[in-house]
Amino acid sequence: MSIANAFNGVFALMLIMLLGAFMTRRKFLTEDYYHFLTSFIMKYTIPAMLFENAIENVTMEFITENGTLLLAPFVTQLGGYLIALGIAKLIKLPKSLEGIFISIFAMCNTMLMGFPICMQIFGEVSVPYVTAYYIANTLVFWILVAPRIAAGGTVGGVITRAEKIKRVFSPPLLSFLVGAAVSLLHIPVPAFLQTALTDFGALTSPIAMLLCGYLLASMGKDVLKTPRCIVGAVAARLLWAPVFCAGICLLMNVPALPACVFCVQAAMPAMNQTVILSGLYRGNDRAAAQGLALSNILSVFIIPLVVMGLNQVFPM
Repeated sequence: MSIANAFNGVFALMLIMLLGAFMTRRKFLTEDYYHFLTSFIMKYTIPAMLFENAIENVTMEFITENGTLLLAPFVTQLGGYLIALGIAKLIKLPKSLEGIFISIFAMCNTMLMGFPICMQIFGEVSVPYVTAYYIANTLVFWILVAPRIAAGGTVGGVITRAEKIKRVFSPPLLSFLVGAAVSLLHIPVPAFLQTALTDFGALTSPIAMLLCGYLLASMGKDVLKTPRCIVGAVAARLLWAPVFCAGICLLMNVPALPACVFCVQAAMPAMNQTVILSGLYRGNDRAAAQGLALSNILSVFIIPLVVMGLNQVFPM
């Protein structure tokens, strides 16, 4: 892994993020645009990118060679959840903060941040591994973490089994599964369609970074009032999580490329869904938003350091 290429990729994305913050300050990028563009990339550009990558890279050879190592993200995410839950109980967090703390501590933004950064650093070959981490992150979040966030709200929300299934089988995951089936069944895909999917999927990275810039600018100085427990969760999210993931990868003998992808994913900021669910169930969405913004701000400085460290542990 070239340190120069990694830094160039990360800083290029950060420059677009700063542009998003500038556009927000100038009132050009507004909340309405933010919600529209978030839905746009989650429902259309990311699914297009994943479908095209699946038909290119998912083969029986890939599955047989990588089947067991793809368990590493599940071990990492489940282990992170259990550790975060144990700490939350140990320090006796109130229910209004418990679910938010666990989510920020253990769950990461594999979509808006993870995909574009890994694409810039590792290229398209990283997408199947990013998807594996996304699946693990999504399953643990909606099955274990989301109910705790809902329980911390004043309306006593309960997330049904049907809602969990709907959230897990989101458009990005479904598109990747369909693309994998098309590839494994050797169903021909016209060249013009693949080109269109590639071009459409390429919109993901710049739009995602503009949205991250919006989040940074919209919080402003409010991020300085973040509760201590949430600051601790952010520190764990950005510093402890990639180290923990690296340890899991070493124990499971994961090869260098997927190990680096998993660890970079583990260092991503907190999930946007944490804020959304907190607001939906009338929980402490202000603390959730502060944690989200703080993790995004600090990730700008942490991710390059993680890349440098990975180059020593998993040289490629």
